[in-house]
Amino acid sequence: MKLTKIFALTVSCALCAGVLVGCGGTTNSNSGSAADNSTPSSSTSTAVDVKAAADSILAANPISNQLALDDNTIKLDISLPADSFTAYAGALSNDQSDAGRVIVVQYADGQEKAVTDALETYRQNQVSFFGNYPEFADAQGHLENDYALVSGNGIAVLTVASNECTDVSAMINAAEAAVK
Repeated sequence: MKLTKIFALTVSCALCAGVLVGCGGTTNSNSGSAADNSTPSSSTSTAVDVKAAADSILAANPISNQLALDDNTIKLDISLPADSFTAYAGALSNDQSDAGRVIVVQYADGQEKAVTDALETYRQNQVSFFGNYPEFADAQGHLENDYALVSGNGIAVLTVASNECTDVSAMINAAEAAVK
């Protein structure tokens, strides 16, 4: 009986140690600038600094409580196939009632339409999502009216005014300047 208790205690300690090891990881600090998830590629003819483009748009469209773009957002939420882009940068608002977004995607050769179509579909899906909640009417309004979707010079940009954005025209101008 005593041996069984010792064995059970040993197994429990091993399982706890395994759980603690599995909980380790890295922290992601968003200090007001867009995450840069660049991957070197020679397939895009024009080298564009996606992080600089995202940062310039974020200056015109300040997003509170930023959540950096990551692979899950790009591949699962926006549904961009891995071979359609070479780099991305930007941020989303992590506030539930704020639709603010700055998404800059460097598209692969021949993939401009696929990327812009995916960004438009994503925006429309967000309009539908926010439309399910009457308390998020302002966010839905931003997604429907206060946004820019532009492409050129090797990148596609989707930016949606955040609740902090005071000049939608400046945000749109920053997006247009990024693709020139």
